[in-house]
Amino acid sequence: MVCWDGHSIPRQEYDYAKHIGYQLGLRGLDIVTGCGIGAMKGPMKGAAVGHAKQHIKSGRYIGISEPGIIASESPNAIVNELVISPDLQEPFVPTHDAMAALQLDAHLPKHELASALRRAFSGLVAGNVKAFGIEQVRLHGPCQLSGDKKFLSSTDRLLQMRVRQKRMKLDQEKYQPCYQLVE
Repeated sequence: MVCWDGHSIPRQEYDYAKHIGYQLGLRGLDIVTGCGIGAMKGPMKGAAVGHAKQHIKSGRYIGISEPGIIASESPNAIVNELVISPDLQEPFVPTHDAMAALQLDAHLPKHELASALRRAFSGLVAGNVKAFGIEQVRLHGPCQLSGDKKFLSSTDRLLQMRVRQKRMKLDQEKYQPCYQLVE
């Protein structure tokens, strides 16, 4: 079972993620997450308890990450198998040109869309909270994301919701998007 979200989640969502992990663990399912804290650790912790109740000693808690993240943040303590996915081994540097080159279109093959979204979200996190990305936005203005209008609108609503829910640890009253949507 794959569980994905971010670090900054409210306590009740962490508890919910842990409960879901527990239910999955009771059923003998292994867990795959981004291997960090918050929504990534909750399902693993719950599954570990569920596995223990079922006397499952071979539970797999797989963390998927990339070199840039692992260098700055260790996997959570429950991860017993760390995977650096082949498409994650080439670090994505979120320059304005790199962000503009991404194509976000729901009609792409699923693996290409997943890779483009991962890069786009990495760039948006960088533009909001990492020194390099913040400096890029300060120097060049918001980066541009292009693709299918309907898909981009859905992505924009998701990002705005994440800011309102304080999942990106940004001041929602002063927040200015570090991106612009273009067709």
